[in-house]
Amino acid sequence: MTRKDYIELAEMVKNSKIESNLLGYTEEEKKGINNFVDTVLVNNLINVLEADNPNFSRGRFLIAINDTEQV
Repeated sequence: MTRKDYIELAEMVKNSKIESNLLGYTEEEKKGINNFVDTVLVNNLINVLEADNPNFSRGRFLIAINDTEQV
């Protein structure tokens, strides 16, 4: 995978988290969705990316998906 691919994946995760807050979910549903994304989806995705590229940076990816100031 290329750096561009990693950036696109981070943007997709970040945008999904933002969109879940804009839709008509209750606060409890939003917390559940974001908890699932953060604890299951993101960790599984990072594990795959790390296996694909030993130079992949978990920390930089987590910063990228949680950086809402760029939106």
